[in-house]
Amino acid sequence: MQRRFGPGSATLLLALLVLLGGSFYNQRLHEAIADTPSATERAGEFLARAWPPKAETAQRIERMVQLGGDDEARATRALERDGAGPLPWSARIESRPLLPDDADSASEAFYVRPAGYIERCIGLMIATIEMAIWGTIIALLISIPVAFLSASNYSFGIVVYTLARGFSSLMRAIPELILALVLALMYGFGPTAGILALGLHTSGFLGKFLADDLENADRGPQEALRSTGANRLKVLRMAALPQVLPQYVAYTQYILERNVRTASVLGIVGVGGIGLELKFAYDNGEFDKVMTILIVIFATVVVLEQGTQLLRRRLIR
Repeated sequence: MQRRFGPGSATLLLALLVLLGGSFYNQRLHEAIADTPSATERAGEFLARAWPPKAETAQRIERMVQLGGDDEARATRALERDGAGPLPWSARIESRPLLPDDADSASEAFYVRPAGYIERCIGLMIATIEMAIWGTIIALLISIPVAFLSASNYSFGIVVYTLARGFSSLMRAIPELILALVLALMYGFGPTAGILALGLHTSGFLGKFLADDLENADRGPQEALRSTGANRLKVLRMAALPQVLPQYVAYTQYILERNVRTASVLGIVGVGGIGLELKFAYDNGEFDKVMTILIVIFATVVVLEQGTQLLRRRLIR
């Protein structure tokens, strides 16, 4: 007689799997707890090397003459005139030992800017924000028609609906880093690849969010307007969009903030912005520079969030 497995057998099998998984998890947990002191020590070493954050820049005058540039030329002329000259604000020329750890070593003139590295990071962050803004604009331009075609109550048949939903899913499935690498092969390393990667990837999220809101909007006003003979576009503009516009603005705000954070990372693959500076600083073990970059990114996201919240309240008032 053939034996069949009943509900009791399935429950027993599930219990055994839970026990095995729990024992494996407990073993990994004990290993992690045992390794906590060394992890804490490594974190302490990183903070000791990263604090205080890098602020100033100091460059040898001789090296600056070789590189050239407006600031460097002014500094060189000022050095030749014993310090009298039109230096940039907060900049100075001072004598420092060539070996910082050896006070008796030979000294040389350095062009010092107390906040030079912070200014550099802010400039790179502005370029990163520009990438994020253009990426968000491209995402909006793509996602609005895709959302219209992805909403079951406004799409033009099952084929168009399936294709539009499939496009949104495909864009969401491909990470920005992969898109940036592929687009860099097509357009070269630079901000163009980063902007397109941000725009294409986030258009998948925006397209899905907007389409779902259109499908979930109150059908009463739409049916009432449709009964008067209004076409599909007029029903969408007069009855559906007023309901979902606040959510659209909130989604755009989220995508913009997300793109700023993501654009900071995309620089690692060579598409510009502050991410490339972060990669160089990390690879060279200059963790004080890494800390400065992280602080600038954090401050930018906080300021951007407050600004977009204020703009959103004004738009939906």
